[in-house]
Amino acid sequence: MVVETKYDIGQEVWCFFCDVIVSGTILEIIISEYDTLYKLCMDLQMPCICVDENKCFPSKEELLKSL
Repeated sequence: MVVETKYDIGQEVWCFFCDVIVSGTILEIIISEYDTLYKLCMDLQMPCICVDENKCFPSKEELLKSL
């Protein structure tokens, strides 16, 4: 079975976290029956977070256009 995702491991994506626009590198892809999550690492001072695939964008500009 082949699963298609919007983004790949190692790719930078943009999203909202605590009402702030942030970018992070995808470390892990978590696929469940209902959704796809990306485990993102922003920098060394912040722990990793999991973000839904539908809330990730390839650039800051795309994220701002979605508002």
